[in-house]
Amino acid sequence: MDEEQQSISVDLGVTVDFDADREVEQRAYFLSDYLRHSSCRSFVLGISGGVDSLAAGLLAQKAVSKLRADGYDAKFIAVRLPYGVQADESDAQRALAVIGPDRVVTVDIKPAADAMLDAVMVEGGDLVEPARRQFHLGNIKARQRMIAQYALAGATGGLVIGTDQAAEALMGFFTNLGTARPTYCRLRV
Repeated sequence: MDEEQQSISVDLGVTVDFDADREVEQRAYFLSDYLRHSSCRSFVLGISGGVDSLAAGLLAQKAVSKLRADGYDAKFIAVRLPYGVQADESDAQRALAVIGPDRVVTVDIKPAADAMLDAVMVEGGDLVEPARRQFHLGNIKARQRMIAQYALAGATGGLVIGTDQAAEALMGFFTNLGTARPTYCRLRV
């Protein structure tokens, strides 16, 4: 490993001797401990059908199972956030079948995303380059997905789980600040 790779590994907390079972247990423990200490009752996670949301969903379900085994009332809400009809919907459905969340909520973000872009275009259309319109719509879609997840977390006393990974951390292109953060829960002191 060269010096730059070592620096990145240190910054991201990556260990040289990766033990998958140990890492799964540590992350599930972190999630269950965070939920319990925040006095929250649910995890909310957007499921895309990709590897990142599948892995995060399995960790969330494991954390919820640990909490329930200890007598703590917790649930896991998986959220589908399509923009209209998604071409990869079958991948998302397979992921949901594997994860087995307590509840699945689907929120079509297309009406809200399109309405926001239309509203921006009313007085700011001259600021949006036509060639970059889809880029801007993509940013709006990401924020609509975040809004829906936080709304559900707020309604259920929950935490939103982010699915960022090393490439996103290095490039800084994640929506959710990169970590699970309390939404409407308050720590009890």
